[in-house]
Amino acid sequence: MHGRILTAESATSGHPEFHLYTNQIPSELTLQGTVQSQTWTSVTSLSLNKSQAVELFEIGRDLAEKGTGLKNSHVEAWENKWNHGCIHVDGNLTLSKAVHASMYYILSSLPPLTVKPADFIFYGLSPGSLATGGKTHDDDYNGHVFWDMETWMYPAMLIFHPSLAKMMLMYRVRNLEAAKSKARSHGYKGAMFPWESAYSGIEVCPGAPYADYEQHITGDIALAVWQYLSVTRDVDFLNQDGGWQLITSIAEFWESRVELDQVTGKYVIKGVMPPDEYHRCVDNSVYTNVVAKISLQLPYFAAKLIGRADDVTSHWSTIADNLHIPFDDVNRYHPEFDGYTLGTEVKQADVILLGFPLNYDMPADVRRNDLVNYDKVTDQWGPAMTWSMFAIGWLELAEYKKANDVFQRCFANIQEPFKTWTEVADGSGAYNFITGMGGFLQTIIFGYGGIRIHSDYLELNPVLPIGTDKLTFTGINYLEASFTVVVKETMVTITMDTKAETAEVFELVHKDEVKVFVKGEPIQAERCKLQIRNKGIG
Repeated sequence: MHGRILTAESATSGHPEFHLYTNQIPSELTLQGTVQSQTWTSVTSLSLNKSQAVELFEIGRDLAEKGTGLKNSHVEAWENKWNHGCIHVDGNLTLSKAVHASMYYILSSLPPLTVKPADFIFYGLSPGSLATGGKTHDDDYNGHVFWDMETWMYPAMLIFHPSLAKMMLMYRVRNLEAAKSKARSHGYKGAMFPWESAYSGIEVCPGAPYADYEQHITGDIALAVWQYLSVTRDVDFLNQDGGWQLITSIAEFWESRVELDQVTGKYVIKGVMPPDEYHRCVDNSVYTNVVAKISLQLPYFAAKLIGRADDVTSHWSTIADNLHIPFDDVNRYHPEFDGYTLGTEVKQADVILLGFPLNYDMPADVRRNDLVNYDKVTDQWGPAMTWSMFAIGWLELAEYKKANDVFQRCFANIQEPFKTWTEVADGSGAYNFITGMGGFLQTIIFGYGGIRIHSDYLELNPVLPIGTDKLTFTGINYLEASFTVVVKETMVTITMDTKAETAEVFELVHKDEVKVFVKGEPIQAERCKLQIRNKGIG
């Protein structure tokens, strides 16, 4: 079958043609005589490219004709993914199943590990994954791509599968011109990414307040690029794949978006919607301003990696250094925006994202005050990933009982029997909500695993989840090396499994002691804050 989509995203986006090939299952399945069982196999391929659809269908059909060939190829592909990126939980079967299911559903929505970005056009991750068919189309967010991809699903993939993380970033690179067009339409420079995008990369959000004001998504993309470059040092992404144009266009947007307050001498950003969508047009959203700060600092970091002159980025660094970040000196906490009244209800994780994933530097008492103040006022029926971020915050402060209590709230969104997620704990909202799964996985990786990405090292500060005996991370990727980390009650064992021949020497910094990694030889250390460093960095 073939045909064009009925409704185009815009007058200029066209009507893409799809090609589908299948050997359909018969309309009736009947067992004859004394036959106890029989297997029918259906193979379907779908592509924008006719020749590719034919080629893939023929591969699948040929495998299916070899008995268990199709199934075996499927099993082999999944084993490859698990062997190169997996989390094992010992002693807590409920948690183990939830972790594996969450990894499975996100990976199921991504391209194979074996393909290259140039050979496979990836159109992004939507909150409802590949699922459609809810009570209304809005239940599944129409398959659109939001900040959910970079902020919630992307980090776990980056740690285990950097090649898939790059595929996600390339979706933004390919749609850079559409983002520039949106910026111009709003009177700004650079690239202003849409709140919702799809095939063409234009804004497809049906609600004007979100499309016009929820501009933090542009900074969220910059944060994802910074994380990617810190983990991979992929200079080809900057020089050849359009990454430099992406980050400089984002910086240009924020440069045109800020205003200089003549009284304070600080740069401000007025009229935005923060992640807390209960407040629609506010000035100086603390979350938005911090991701804007990161966006403006990113070109300087990238320029050093590829040997560009610092003066190319110095004016953006100056704006970043003088950007207003709301802070209440009396109560020692971060107001969500200028004029926020302490005690006002918020929809979801917002300010608490400053500590993680934004890594915004603050004293421990301020971090604690943010958690306490916003825990009291966060909508109890807010989206699932909120509680994941609260858990990570309490784990940072080593308040394990509080972290566990809030972490347990995530399980209310898991639906049996296949461990799919709903957006809201009562079963409403998007189904197979991989945004929530991404937040949940971040609690395991960055919360209990204690992993933090820094520009010149990878930090680990692990602790076991309550009720578990051992936590194993297989395939943690950092600078062309892969590590297995085994966490027990008092000890951590780290093994470098692979390392590129061109990579520098890797070291483990444990308190005041430095140990050199040798491929395949475990290093054991007391469980505490650790650093994995590459001698060629920093």
